[in-house]
Amino acid sequence: MQAIEFDTYISQNRIQIPMDLNYLNNIKAKVSIQIEDKLPQGNFDKRSLLDAFNKAKKVGAFRNIENSVSWQQDIRDEWE
Repeated sequence: MQAIEFDTYISQNRIQIPMDLNYLNNIKAKVSIQIEDKLPQGNFDKRSLLDAFNKAKKVGAFRNIENSVSWQQDIRDEWE
């Protein structure tokens, strides 16, 4: 058995194998995952975010938005 070690990120439940290891295609492998001690945390507090949305709703911040999808598309067009 041969051991190969590399660092990568797990994204959408997938592990990207580095290009220089492309010769490993279509072979059986035993995988062991070692996770760093600190897991990434979200940069927000869910409760605070929900409270902010509820406050904005109470003061009518969204009252002029009839279609939220088209509103988002319109404001994103300003960036392009």
